[in-house]
Amino acid sequence: MKRAMQLLVVGLIAACFTAGNALAEEQANPFHGFWKTERGSIIKIEGDQGVFVYTPVESWREYIDEVVVKDIREQDGKWLADEFIAPEGIPFWEQIEWALKDDRILRQVLYEGRTVESYYVRVDAVPTEQENAEAKASSSPRKGNAGKVGIGARALYINYAGDHYDEYDPMIMQNLRVDVDPGEAGMYGGTLTWFAHEYFSLELACDYVETDLDVSVVGVSANAGELTQIPVTLALRTHFSTNPRVSPYLGAGGGWYFNDFDPNPDFFGEGLDVEAKDTYGLFVGGGIEFSLTRWFAIDVNVKYVWTEIELEAEGYSDETFDGDAFVGGIGLKLYFN
Repeated sequence: MKRAMQLLVVGLIAACFTAGNALAEEQANPFHGFWKTERGSIIKIEGDQGVFVYTPVESWREYIDEVVVKDIREQDGKWLADEFIAPEGIPFWEQIEWALKDDRILRQVLYEGRTVESYYVRVDAVPTEQENAEAKASSSPRKGNAGKVGIGARALYINYAGDHYDEYDPMIMQNLRVDVDPGEAGMYGGTLTWFAHEYFSLELACDYVETDLDVSVVGVSANAGELTQIPVTLALRTHFSTNPRVSPYLGAGGGWYFNDFDPNPDFFGEGLDVEAKDTYGLFVGGGIEFSLTRWFAIDVNVKYVWTEIELEAEGYSDETFDGDAFVGGIGLKLYFN
């Protein structure tokens, strides 16, 4: 009997201790329980985090049983929480200020430079297991980037590396070095992008550039004419981030370069027809896409191109020189899901 009384006393002490801890924890954090969002979803908050337990919104059902609120804390007399939100359909974590008023959590979200107010309402009813099962069964796999198609326009800067070749001069009976240097120029064009996978995309591009072709021999420079290039290229890009707003990538590809040359008559003489042959080119590069909204993105990119340019004219030997170049620029894209 004495032994039983001792066990009973120990049990009561343990129960009081547990209840005291729970009460202290709830007093420290007044948000314990179930809360309904404005769209009818329910979050269960325990400790310093909240778990998504039910939603009637199909696009959010993939997040059931996942933590969507974390690090609930009191700081400088305010309650703060990190929440998983998705304005414009793009999900990301954001710090949000909370205030408890009656049975509501008033939320203040700083979004795009303005404060948006929202709320959660405390609820007692918890969705049944059947409701949760139905919600999960009707959910579809997360689409993410896969399947996205976008069109874009871009402005670029191109800086040619320049090249040289040797030209035989019969008057001095030796070769002379001829330096060929296409000038720096602006370049513009359009793109078509398709995400074949969450982390892989193909980009078809067509650009246009005009630049002066300068030629130097024994220190004397002259403008030989105007070179025009229209590259049509295809790139495979590998994306490294699951952050929906910032997507760095590396890419490589190649394409066909349509070349044209308008000779300077002061350099070649009147009536001489000089042609630039079309050729292929290869490139590697990288960049970062910044999503402004679900539909619009800014793409900042750089690449290095390897290609050749061949000029031919009647009465002259054909001359081939490297058209290698550094290219960098910025573009705006419109995506369709």
